[in-house]
Parts: sequence; C-alpha cells; structure tokens
Amino acid sequence: PNAQVANGVENYYDDTLTAVGSGVSPGQSIQVYWDLIQEWDGEAGLLNASSGNPDGTFEVWFTIPEAVNGDHYVWVKDVSTGETVMAETLEAAPDDGAVMVGASLELSPDSGLEDDEITIMGYGYSSETEIDPNEVLITGTIETVPGTLDIEDEILVLSPTAPESDELGSWTATFNIPTVADGYEYDDYTITAQETAGGVINTVPVDLVIGASITLD
Repeated sequence: PNAQVANGVENYYDDTLTAVGSGVSPGQSIQVYWDLIQEWDGEAGLLNASSGNPDGTFEVWFTIPEAVNGDHYVWVKDVSTGETVMAETLEAAPDDGAVMVGASLELSPDSGLEDDEITIMGYGYSSETEIDPNEVLITGTIETVPGTLDIEDEILVLSPTAPESDELGSWTATFNIPTVADGYEYDDYTITAQETAGGVINTVPVDLVIGASITLD
C-alpha cells in the first residue's frame, strides 16, 4: 500500500489528522500507529483503525497524542497481509516525511476576573526540561504609566515558578489573573512560554480573556 498524512508541517497535541492511501485489502482492517508498531503504551503504538474500501483505498483519522517536540512517524498496516508502510506527508514537511509536533498551550478556564486561578498546560515541549520563569509572558494592553495604555509584555508568575515537563514534553502550572491595580484592562491577552536556555517556545500564543464572559453550550 501507499499512505499519506494530509498535513505534517507543524501540528499540535489533540489535532486531528487523516491518513489516506490506496493498495490495501478491501474490507480488511487498516491500522494506524504512532512512532512504533505495537499496542498503545501511553507514548507510542496503535492510534486507530478502519476498513479498506472496495477499491483498495482507505481513510483513517487519528488524534495527535502527547508527544515531545519534533518529528514523529505515522505507520499504516494492512492487517490481512501484514504489510506496513510509513505514511508520508502531503505538504512541505521534514525531508524524511515525519509529522512535526510543535509546542502548544491550553488554559482552563480561558477567561476570568482578576485574581481568579487559571491552570496552564503545555504540550509538545522537550522532555524533562524546565520552563524559564522569565520567559512566561502575557502580552496585551497594560497601563505601565498612569493614564497611558500600551501593548506590553509582562512576566506571568506561575506556581510552581519553573515547572518541568515530563517525559512526553507536557507540563502544568497555575497562575492568578493579574489585577486592574497592576494596570491590566478588561481585554484579550496572549500568553507564551519558553524553555530555559532559549529552548522550545509555543509558536501559536494562547488567548486569555480578562473580564466577565458568557459561555454557551
């Protein structure tokens, strides 16, 4: 069989991708693996499966698991024949066809009022590496001089101060929303977090809304 992944330029934890291809056994199980061809062990292995179409084509979606920053490999197996191939990327990506996983942040909740506690979660960072406490930045409208509003970068103090990623490049910490007394407005802000020694940084800032908000289900 031949197999491709639709987008391998830079993807992030929990993104959904699709492996597609042809030349598989019609009606038989087609399995998709992450990095290693084995049962899922929390780090690598079987992600999902589907059946081959009557014309030998297939389509299997999968969600990017927690994974360290950098290149990862998607494998497609035709269970009936045992034939296994690496899925190449359809767009510009690493020369070896790997899927590139970038660093990303999530907030829970992603809005609140001053002093509310927010949990920040990082994914796709390096394995077992500290986050630089001086490079966790909140960017937005801040009144640094009385009566003057500017777009500023300010250090966001986390707890713990310098969280360390686990073996999969994931980490978690908390912070309290800065106060109006510190110059913050009811507005939208972005947050970035970088590893020590100028290491990995989330390339897409995460948004934090300071102020009252309504959520609809």
